[in-house]
Amino acid sequence: MENGRSNLRLQAYEDATKDFTNALIINPQAEDAFFYRAEAYAGLEKWDEALRDYNAAIELDPHQALNFSARGAIYLHIGKGQEALADFNKAIEIAGNSAPYYAKRAETYLLMGDWQKALEDCNYALQISPQEPQGYLAKAKILYEVGQSAAAFTALKTALKYDPYQEPIYTLALADYYLSERMPQQALQEYEKVVQRQYRNKKAHLGKAQALLELNQLDRAEEECKRALQFGKQDYYPYAIKAMIAYKKQDYAKCNEDFNTFLQAAQKPSDYYFAALQVSRNSENKAYLAQAQTWLEKNLSQSSHYHTHLLHVQLLKQQQKFDEAATAAQQVRWLADEKGYDIGLIQTLIAQLPAVQITKERQLNYAMVAPTKNTDDKTPPTIEIIEPMAMRGFEIVSEEDKITIAGRVSDESGIDKVLISGNVAKLELDGRFKGDAVLTKQENHILIKAFDKKGNFSEQQVVVKKNTTATTQVAQHSSVSTTHKNPMPVLGRNRALLFAGNDYDQWADLNNPIPDAQAIAKELKEVYQFETEIVENPTQDLVLEKLLEYTQKAYGAKDQLFVFFAGHGQFDEVFKEGYLVTKDSRTQDRAKSSYLGFSQLRKHIDNISCKHILLTMDVCFGGTIDPMVAMRGEEQNAGASLYDYIERKMAYTTRRYITSGGKEYVSDGLPGQHSPFARNLLEALRSNGGSDGLLNLDEMFNYLKNSKALQGEFGSNEPGSDFFLIAK
Repeated sequence: MENGRSNLRLQAYEDATKDFTNALIINPQAEDAFFYRAEAYAGLEKWDEALRDYNAAIELDPHQALNFSARGAIYLHIGKGQEALADFNKAIEIAGNSAPYYAKRAETYLLMGDWQKALEDCNYALQISPQEPQGYLAKAKILYEVGQSAAAFTALKTALKYDPYQEPIYTLALADYYLSERMPQQALQEYEKVVQRQYRNKKAHLGKAQALLELNQLDRAEEECKRALQFGKQDYYPYAIKAMIAYKKQDYAKCNEDFNTFLQAAQKPSDYYFAALQVSRNSENKAYLAQAQTWLEKNLSQSSHYHTHLLHVQLLKQQQKFDEAATAAQQVRWLADEKGYDIGLIQTLIAQLPAVQITKERQLNYAMVAPTKNTDDKTPPTIEIIEPMAMRGFEIVSEEDKITIAGRVSDESGIDKVLISGNVAKLELDGRFKGDAVLTKQENHILIKAFDKKGNFSEQQVVVKKNTTATTQVAQHSSVSTTHKNPMPVLGRNRALLFAGNDYDQWADLNNPIPDAQAIAKELKEVYQFETEIVENPTQDLVLEKLLEYTQKAYGAKDQLFVFFAGHGQFDEVFKEGYLVTKDSRTQDRAKSSYLGFSQLRKHIDNISCKHILLTMDVCFGGTIDPMVAMRGEEQNAGASLYDYIERKMAYTTRRYITSGGKEYVSDGLPGQHSPFARNLLEALRSNGGSDGLLNLDEMFNYLKNSKALQGEFGSNEPGSDFFLIAK
C-alpha cells in the first residue's frame, strides 16, 4: 500500500495500479485499495476502470463521503451531470457542511447550465469556509461563464492565495483564463509553471500547445501536442491543435486527417466547441470556418453556455455573413437578458458588426421572445487594467521613455472608444485594448478613459515612475557604469556551499540531490556570479570539516554565503529533533550519534563570520531546523529605489532559511527531473531576477512556497535582514 501511495504522489500511475492490485490480492475487502487504485486509473484516464473501483469502494463503505465525491468528480469530468449531482448530493448528506463538496456541486450545476444554482452553492461554500480555494475556483468558472471576466480573474487569484500547496490546479485555471482572453504569452508562462511542477500534466502541455499555436511557434506547439498525447493516451483534443498546426504549415491533407481523428472520438458539446474555437482563432479560410460553424451548430440547441453562442456569432462574422451574424447576435443578446449574463460581451460584438437590415418577418418572430428592457443606460463602462501590474511590492517604475497599457473594458451598451492619455487605444472585438503612453516626467499620471455608446464614461489612473535618479545614485556610490539598465550597489563576495547525497551506506539511495545541486550551482555561478563548491555524498565528518573550513574564511561586510543541503532527513519524536542523514549514518542508531542534528547545524552555520547567510534545505523534516517551525514574511519597502533598499537591508545580519517542507517527508522526484523543491528553486534562479535583475528572499519564496516550502530565521538574524541575488 505504501509503495502504491508513493507512486501515486509521483504520478507513476501504471506502477500504482499494480501495487494496489497486489494489495487487493492479499485483502479483497480493502476499501482503501479500491479507492487508491481508482485514483490511479483516473490518472491514466481509464474512466470505466476508475468508476468500477469507486463502485467497489462505495459498496464496502457506503458511509464514506469521500468515495462519493471522488466518483462524482469522474462523472463531472466526463460530462455526466446527473450522475455527478447525485454523488455530490450524497457526499453532502453524509458530511454535512463541507465547503469542497458544495464547490464541486456548484461546478456540476454549471455543467448542467444552471449558473444561478451554481452560484448559490458556491456562495454557500465560501460562507462555510471563507478561505476555501475550491470555492473561489468554482466561482471563477461561474463568473467567466456569465461574461464577468474581470471578476473571474480576481477569484482565481484568491484561490491561488489560499492554497499555494495545490497551486498547479489553480495556476492551470489561471493559464486557461489567459488563453481564453487571447493573452497567449501570459498563458504560456503559467502553463510552464505547471509543467515545472507536474511534468506529466497533459492539460498543461495541451494548453502550451494552444498558446504556442497562437504565437505561431509551430514546431514547439507540435512537440507539446506529442507530450499531451503521451501523457493523456485516451485524449483526442491534441488532434484539433495538430490539425491547425498542419493548416498553418499548408499541409492540408494532414490537417483534414487530424480533424477526422478528433471528430471520430468527439462526444460532448464542449468537444465541438473546442475544435470550432481553434479554427476561429487560427484560420481565415472560409471553408474551414464554415465547417467549424457546422460543428458548433450540432450542439447549439443542447448548450445554453454563453461562450458557445458568442463563438457562433464570431464564426458568422469571420465568414462575412453579416446578416446571419446580426440575427444570431440579437438572439444571443436576448438570451443574455433572459439568463442574466453580462451583456457587455455581446453588445461589443454587435457594435462592431456592419449595420444590417433585419426583415419584418424576423422582427415579428423575435418580438415574441424578446424581453422588454429599459434601454436608458446610465451605467458607465468597467475598466480592468491587466498591464502593467504592480509587482514585488514596489511602485511601477520604467527605465524606458514609454510604457504599454493593456486591459479590458465592458458595457451593456457597447464600447465606443478608449483613450490613453488622450490618445485613442486599439480596441479589440471582445473589449481588450492596448496603447502606449509617453513618460515625460519623473512621476507620470496616466489616465485611461472609456466611453460607451450612450455617452457614459469611466476613468482609471495608473501612476508610473520613470527611473531617472538610480544611475546617479550608483555613480556616487560605486564603479558601476551609469548606463547600466538595472544599476545596483556593488555587493561583496558571493559564495555558495552545496552538500548533496545520492549514495548511502545503509539508507536507500536517491536519484536527484547531486544533479539538483549541480544545476543550482550552475545558475548561481553563471547568472549571479557566485563562487560555488559542491560536496558530494558527504560523511558526517566531511560536513563538519567543510563547515569549519568556511568558519575560518575571511568575510567582508557585504559578503554573502548560500548554504544548500539535499538528501535524506529524519525526525526523532523522542528527542524532538530533526537530523541530516549523511552517507555513513546508520539505520539502527537509537542514540543518533551517526546523524547531524539540526540544532548542531544551526550552531555551526551561525558561527560562520559571514554577515549574510541563507540556508536552504531540500531534505525530509527540513522545517524542524527551526524549533518553532516558524514562518515569517516581510513587508517590502514600497516606493524606495532598489539601490537604497539593498543598501539599507545589507546593514542587518542575515540568518535566514528556506526548507522544502516542515515536519514531513518530501519527494525526491522522478529520476532526472529534479525534486519539486529544486525544480522551483531553479525556476526562481532562471528568472534572472525579473525585469529589475534582483532576486531577494521574498521573491525567491514566491516560487518555492508551492512545494510546501517554509521560511524563517535562526541564530543571530536581525529584523529587516535579506539576501540578494543580482543577475550580471
